[in-house]
Amino acid sequence: MKDSLLTKFIFKNHIQLFILNVYRSNANSIGTLLNELYAKLPLELWKNLIAVGDWNINMNEDSEIKATFLRYIKSLGMKILAPTATRKEALLDFAIYGTKFDPENTECYDSASDHQIVEYTLRIQSPTKKLRFKIPNIVLGRNLTLNSFVEAKNSKQFLEKFRNIKAQCSNSLRITPRPKIFDNNLATLLLKSDLDTNL
Repeated sequence: MKDSLLTKFIFKNHIQLFILNVYRSNANSIGTLLNELYAKLPLELWKNLIAVGDWNINMNEDSEIKATFLRYIKSLGMKILAPTATRKEALLDFAIYGTKFDPENTECYDSASDHQIVEYTLRIQSPTKKLRFKIPNIVLGRNLTLNSFVEAKNSKQFLEKFRNIKAQCSNSLRITPRPKIFDNNLATLLLKSDLDTNL
C-alpha cells in the first residue's frame, strides 16, 4: 500500500486496534487498495480497524467509483465517518471504521494545503466478558448407551453398567461448544473481484 501505513496497537485489556492512514491516488483502484489491506489484515479483524485519509473519492457527488466504494464498505461491515467538505465543496477526506467503534464527532480546521485538517473522535467499545457454558456431549452419550447394552441381559444389568461407565467419564459428559467461524465468503469474493480495476 504505497503512501499508506497500517499501525497496530495492543491495550492492557487485550483490545487490538488497527489504524490505517490512507492516500489513494487516482491511478490506484479501490479494489487494489482493499485487496492490499486484506493481504495484511484478516477480515475478522476489520471490526477493529479505522482507515482515515485522502481517498480521492468525492462523497458529495454521485459517481460510479463512489457507488463501488460504498458497496465494498457495506459488504465488509464498515461505516463511514465524514465531515461535510474537506477541499472546497468536495468531500475527499474521511474515515471508515469497524463495528468496535462508536463515532462521536468530527471537526475541520484550516491547513497549509488545499485540504482541511480533520479531527475524528471515536469511542472504543469495552470488551464484554465471554459467557462460558457447556452442552451435552451427544457422541459420548450415544456410545455410552450402546456400550451399556453389550452383554446386558435385562434392564437392571443395563442400568448398572450405564451408571458405571457414566461414572468413569463424568468429566466428558458435557463439552464447551466451538465459536462460530467468521463467514467472509461474500467479502472475500468482492475483494478478489475485478469489477472496479479501472476505477
